[in-house]
Amino acid sequence: MRPYARLPNHTAFLSASLHYEDRPIVDFFRGLLFEYGIRPVTIGIDTYAANNYEAAMLAEQQIKQADCVVAILTKRYRMDDANYKPSEWTFEEPAIGLSANKPLYAFYEDGISLAGVSATRARYGIPFNRDKLKDDRARLAEHVHKIQDEIAAIKSNGFWKAVGVGAVVMGGLYVLSKVFGEEKGK
Repeated sequence: MRPYARLPNHTAFLSASLHYEDRPIVDFFRGLLFEYGIRPVTIGIDTYAANNYEAAMLAEQQIKQADCVVAILTKRYRMDDANYKPSEWTFEEPAIGLSANKPLYAFYEDGISLAGVSATRARYGIPFNRDKLKDDRARLAEHVHKIQDEIAAIKSNGFWKAVGVGAVVMGGLYVLSKVFGEEKGK
């Protein structure tokens, strides 16, 4: 019998390299997010695009619908003996998320050179070692749990703002009906 798995009630756009060497890492983080009630959406895994233009359009749509953006930055291009650069998409997609006011969380592989707006504007930047993911699972899960809590708080604040606006509007309408209703009675 399978253990109880929480149904996802949040959505994260997961920006990651889809290179075959990186796929086990991406799958690890997708599983971790899902375990904490966050449904990951990744172009090339959950939705497909015929070309880069279509992928960019799909990414923009999916990011706007998501609660947050999670970037998995893995070593893709060697810059020098010690530093690597991740896939270009892992800079482009988070930038789209930032422009849509989505919270950004980044998990980056040891040796990645973090630079640029996306890397510096992430709420969390959590390092990992691809060879020790299973050993480091508890620490990484703790950060995913924090992401879940933040998304829930953001959604809750949005709900209460809507309730507050609704109460103000209804109160205003009530006052107006009393003011204009009394004039009709005179």
